Amino acid sequence: MSDIPEERKEKKGWWQRRTTATKILIGIFVVFLIIIIAAVALGMWFVMSITALNVTDIKPVSQSMDTFEVTGTTEPGANLTINNQSVTTDSAGKFSYQLTNVELGGKNITIVSKGKGKLLRTLILKLNVSLNNDFYSSNVQFINQTFF
Repeated sequence: MSDIPEERKEKKGWWQRRTTATKILIGIFVVFLIIIIAAVALGMWFVMSITALNVTDIKPVSQSMDTFEVTGTTEPGANLTINNQSVTTDSAGKFSYQLTNVELGGKNITIVSKGKGKLLRTLILKLNVSLNNDFYSSNVQFINQTFF
């Protein structure tokens, strides 16, 4: 029996009572948790730093389908080009652009938007126009999207 009264004995803390193996496992878990949190934060930063760009419609303006109107939205104040032509946006970032001299077959539409302090976003669409039995038809396919 010890001569030191029970209330005067030094008590071990929670961490000191753990075995070495348990401490190593807890350390690995904490490092893993920090890596997950950092990855989520980095992903959120990346998503938030990409310029917003949304094409809402591509519709024919003429019956012969040689002119189409491309409409959509981007960030207010962003620099926007469609097929290397500068396009003006309104104060809310809405835009409208007319593709002219569209011939039968496929035509790529390249839309590039760059917001201030944001990553450049490029969207490539393919507009297909066909004539069957004196009836024009069109469809749009998504080709590619990149961020720089």
